Amino acid sequence: MKYAINFALAIMVMMWLDLMPNSASDSSADAMYMSEIPISEYNALIDLFQSTDGENWKHGWDLSAPVYSWHGVEVEDGHVTGLNLFDNDLRGEIPNTISSLSNLKSLNLSFNQLEGELPSSITELSALEGLRLEMNNFKNEIPNLMDSFKNLKELPVLDVSIEDIKTRLNGIY
Repeated sequence: MKYAINFALAIMVMMWLDLMPNSASDSSADAMYMSEIPISEYNALIDLFQSTDGENWKHGWDLSAPVYSWHGVEVEDGHVTGLNLFDNDLRGEIPNTISSLSNLKSLNLSFNQLEGELPSSITELSALEGLRLEMNNFKNEIPNLMDSFKNLKELPVLDVSIEDIKTRLNGIY
């Protein structure tokens, strides 16, 4: 009788565990999505999502889906190589961790409501071939991008206000 009770109890526990969310499988699912790119790149994308109000983007990211399926994210050979979030209602600031996307060849964050200063770490994206940041609300301090990006195939497109031009001209003359 004791054996039957223990056996029944063991069966009930096993059934109960099957109904519970399996934290081991959840973390392995996260690892699967993160392992398609380095964790530093994954974290940089998450930082960008969080610091630019990703929950309210026009075309959001399903963070439970593989990174390569996220809107505007290009993945090649296990690295993020392109990020095109043009006109996607990004609001906030670009995080410093953007520099972790070291294989990024193309960055287009134009026509959003980004503000603040461009992080100086953006100049560490030495693989960039294309950079578009126009029609945002960045402060006047713009790093000297041409000295930093040797691979750019075209001039970076940025906003420069009339006030910024006057300030720069006053510094020259």
